[in-house]
Amino acid sequence: MEYLAGEKLVTDVQTRLRGALGDAGYEWLRATRLGVPPPPGAAPPTALQKLRAAPRLWALRRRTRRRLRLLVDVHGHQMLVDGLFNADPHPGNLIAMDDGRVGLIDYGQCKRLAPEPRRAIAELMVKVADDAPAAEVAAAFRRVGVRTEKGGDEFLSKLARLMFGRVTLEMLEPKWHRELHRSDKVVHFPPDLLMVHRVALILRGLSVALRYNLAVAEVWRPFAAGLLQGEER
Repeated sequence: MEYLAGEKLVTDVQTRLRGALGDAGYEWLRATRLGVPPPPGAAPPTALQKLRAAPRLWALRRRTRRRLRLLVDVHGHQMLVDGLFNADPHPGNLIAMDDGRVGLIDYGQCKRLAPEPRRAIAELMVKVADDAPAAEVAAAFRRVGVRTEKGGDEFLSKLARLMFGRVTLEMLEPKWHRELHRSDKVVHFPPDLLMVHRVALILRGLSVALRYNLAVAEVWRPFAAGLLQGEER
């Protein structure tokens, strides 16, 4: 066992934001993002403060996006290349190490993918990443083992894109979700895909919280395509 020196990744981002904006500016920004009243002493940064903070904020944004992309990339490699992955990459398990690297801890919840489900999941990632027609995405979803009451292509395609694609504005509307789940109902969701979705959900949720709209299927596509091409040779 090795000790990884550093702060939690999210704490590191918060610390750097506070350093760039000052305590008052950071607390105001945090309250604004959470949609709650700002605490006493919080105030929006002045134009001069924004100007001075801009280089540090730009560097932080670039650094954070690079780290998040790497995290999604690493877990895609674990799943589709190694076939064994950590299914619990929540923010508390991600360390911003002192030397600039990202540390991954707590591999107590791992999942191994057998060749057949791994290939089916790879096909699904390629279809979602390539924005394939609804019928093709739905067919790939069925091959993974997902079953619904009606078996409709449109429902399965939208659900797959919701789980592994890029978050769109319409997906943020409660009406969109109500209409989607009124149209059909999942009756079987395979355990293999459940753990893959858990990883995607955690990492994408972290990315969205840090203002980076990642599509995990797009990041994982090279690994998925490599697996499929390797089996074809």
